[in-house]
Amino acid sequence: TPILVSRWYRAPEIVLGKEYGCPIDTFAMGCSLVELFTGKTLFPGRSNNDMLRLYMEYKGKIPHKMIKSGTTWKEHFNDKLDFLFVDINKVTRKTVVRTVTDCSQKKTILDMVMTRVGTDKQRSDQPDDQLYVKKAKQFSDLIEKMTALDPEKRITPNDALEHPFIKEGFGSQGLPQQHGKAKAPPPSSQSGGAQKRARHA
Repeated sequence: TPILVSRWYRAPEIVLGKEYGCPIDTFAMGCSLVELFTGKTLFPGRSNNDMLRLYMEYKGKIPHKMIKSGTTWKEHFNDKLDFLFVDINKVTRKTVVRTVTDCSQKKTILDMVMTRVGTDKQRSDQPDDQLYVKKAKQFSDLIEKMTALDPEKRITPNDALEHPFIKEGFGSQGLPQQHGKAKAPPPSSQSGGAQKRARHA
């Protein structure tokens, strides 16, 4: 079904009526993480057709093999695999279909993330700010992999856990936080009294 999962977090294979599996959850999680960090929805499509437009705006043209492997591709592409964007005429408010031949990438997830980070942190020479920027770039790379259009090329959960954004942690210099050894508890008053009696015996 092409309506599985809430639309804004719906993977392209669902929209195209293609077979799907666990990678749809990875895609949805990637969309959710971007929204949590930036406060903005990555793919706020008004319809499945609009979702395809947004996918390609951020990720480039969907592979032809993937398009044709779906059951609904003719609703969104012509025989030349040009995109048929269903739009609304702003004057007449009537539905119009526009043939889009240029489906190249127009935006990047990195730009979206770095806009949230802000220019001050990006220009800062403070170690904490530099680490923040480094982790933000790693985060955007992880999201790119989690939202790959082709589910066969989408990062798996196990591989995601090995990604530098997670693997390196958030401590000094991007290394995992090192916790000091637990200190021995102070001697109890009872043991202290016993020691004093032993010395005066």
